[in-house]
Amino acid sequence: MTSTIEVYIDNSGEWRFRLTGIRGETIAASNAFTSELACLAGVAALQTSAVDAQVTVIAPSAM
Repeated sequence: MTSTIEVYIDNSGEWRFRLTGIRGETIAASNAFTSELACLAGVAALQTSAVDAQVTVIAPSAM
């Protein structure tokens, strides 16, 4: 089994997607999109951009 990207309509009628892990847990969730087409474009951008994505840890500022 592999992770999946689920595309859905939220309670306010906006489109979103979430990356779900192999155990069904949500790993990442998108912002809202106004259309299914825009949401699918976001999914495509994630699929192509994340392959070589670098991880940047942003630490909170000292208090």
